[in-house]
Amino acid sequence: MQAMTLNIATSSSHSHPMQARSISWPSLCERLKRVIGGAKEGRGWVAANIPDGPRANDRVISTSLLVFDIDNKGSVVTQAELEMAIRDNGYRAILHSTYNHTPDNPRFRLILDISEPIKPPDHKSLLLHVAQNLGITDFIDTACMDISRYFYLPRCPTGRIEDYVFLSVDGDAVNIEACLDRIKFDRRSLEPQPSVKIESEVNGWEENESNIAKIKEFLGYCSADCEYEKWRNIIWSVTSLGWDIGVDLVRDWSKASLRHWVKSSAQTTDEVLQGLIESFDPERDITIGTLIAESKSNGWTPVSPFEQILVVDQESVPESQMRNRSYQIYSREDLRKLPKQQWLIHGVLPLQGTAAIFGAPGTGKSFLALDLAARISEGVDQWFGVGAKQRDVVYMALEGGGGIRKRIDAWEIENSKKVENLQLVIGEFNLKDSEHVAGLMQDTKPKLNKGWVTFIDTLNQASPGSDENSSVDMGLLLAAAKRIAMESEGIVVLIHHSGKDGSKGLRGHSSMNAAMDLTIEVKKTAVGHSWSTHKVKDGDDGVTKHFTLAIHTTSGSTFDEHETSCAVRPTEPPKHERTPTGKLQISVFNALKAKYEANGPITKMDALGLAKEVLVNEPQHRVTTKAKETLASLKSGEYIKEDENKCICLP
Repeated sequence: MQAMTLNIATSSSHSHPMQARSISWPSLCERLKRVIGGAKEGRGWVAANIPDGPRANDRVISTSLLVFDIDNKGSVVTQAELEMAIRDNGYRAILHSTYNHTPDNPRFRLILDISEPIKPPDHKSLLLHVAQNLGITDFIDTACMDISRYFYLPRCPTGRIEDYVFLSVDGDAVNIEACLDRIKFDRRSLEPQPSVKIESEVNGWEENESNIAKIKEFLGYCSADCEYEKWRNIIWSVTSLGWDIGVDLVRDWSKASLRHWVKSSAQTTDEVLQGLIESFDPERDITIGTLIAESKSNGWTPVSPFEQILVVDQESVPESQMRNRSYQIYSREDLRKLPKQQWLIHGVLPLQGTAAIFGAPGTGKSFLALDLAARISEGVDQWFGVGAKQRDVVYMALEGGGGIRKRIDAWEIENSKKVENLQLVIGEFNLKDSEHVAGLMQDTKPKLNKGWVTFIDTLNQASPGSDENSSVDMGLLLAAAKRIAMESEGIVVLIHHSGKDGSKGLRGHSSMNAAMDLTIEVKKTAVGHSWSTHKVKDGDDGVTKHFTLAIHTTSGSTFDEHETSCAVRPTEPPKHERTPTGKLQISVFNALKAKYEANGPITKMDALGLAKEVLVNEPQHRVTTKAKETLASLKSGEYIKEDENKCICLP
């Protein structure tokens, strides 16, 4: 698609009237290349078609560009990561640094060309949809959603002109029509239309596979052991749909209850359930919105934070239910009385929730998961020197299940201890199949104490046919995992792969990372294996431990031949020097190493100057940026580090 003529507005100040003008994409690039030193004030622009006069949202005719301010306040996305995301999506873009940008605290403005002007009502949803495609929803400043947002022309403090970053990426304009179609599709899949009528088709909630899966997801967030009135209302809520499968849905959900479903008198309990369903009265104003409201109060959210949020029409929910909130108000003294966070592995693995152990193939993540599972189940009081508690454990060996015996043999040899309590699940299992999940609960509950740990190795094997990049598929898988955690009153640990960009965590849809209470990333380098914690709720992020895979000869095969397998063996952090592999990294690293060994720690300014000297063959207009990027990559790869004085030194 060719770049369209852009209708924007400019002014000499954010408080002065705007002047409408047209500009081409190349002209915009040329203007934003130039940076002015001085205070953050003066001339700026609005990425919208506004008639001459005041700058106000109600005067915006259309938006001409998608503009994101990336402030990196909570977590950091680098220039290299942004460039990769832009190129992966094929977008035509401008990326430049903003006023408070420094190499250590990067701040950027990202401008995307679009295929057609955007109507004001569509601006916010399109902005957030594209942000999700780029993977930058956690980094953007929400103020950029304002359709008449005033953007200053590039400025830097006088002493930091050389830190200014400008990048133009060629590609295609964002296809607005396609994006709007996708947004409308996602909204249709999420929006219930409550009604008090009992019909086979209730305002769009027809009985189909997608809607049935959504109801199962909502039920997964509601405990069947709730008080009777809530249990009854949820049953009536599903009944209001008039589905043929409705009875089975509420029966399967109720069977998880110890309070409302007595196994010794299942027939009697089923008769009570049938009586409730038959007594449903539409005049009670209980609709599917009742179930949705309850699941939301228990933590259900759309799988993407920027998808259309389900809103239950208040007219469809009685005022008494609207007042029935799940929150409580606490005083400071009340907070002191609340129970402290409970840990299985102190500061690392909580007693309850959902977690993930992830890494690239060959990093040893399954060996690490089995080591953790065995230690918890057998009551070994430490894991990598950290205090551990004993709990029942179910380990679902779905990937290479036949080799689990060898791995357990190797663990027993390495630890001089028998594995006697670990429960193993081998075979086919589908988290999206409610019968599989219900069957697992039915089989495990009689054998295990509440609070057990469930390992699922791997998530990919437990989700056959699922699209990992689909928000709907990932939502169903996560809901099933949360259901297992809730019913077991314990924690579910998913073993999963990392994505192409390891810095973005778990492979697949971004909702995966957001839903986890903890992730443990496993890596393999030339000097060994390591694991690091991320997203530990009320614990410490960034705990890193090192290990190797010790090889052991295990029991014989059917041909009486010796077999081997591995077991995790903790090691000390590697002390010998690590060297980078990239051509530019090697050149800069060797220069830094020589200077460091001769004179000790190097100031950041000297390190940058040295890097620029080494990269003298790079294009002149890119050498500073390339030097900064190379230094940043050396630092992120832990080939160099900063001391307490912010000087560069070797680890």
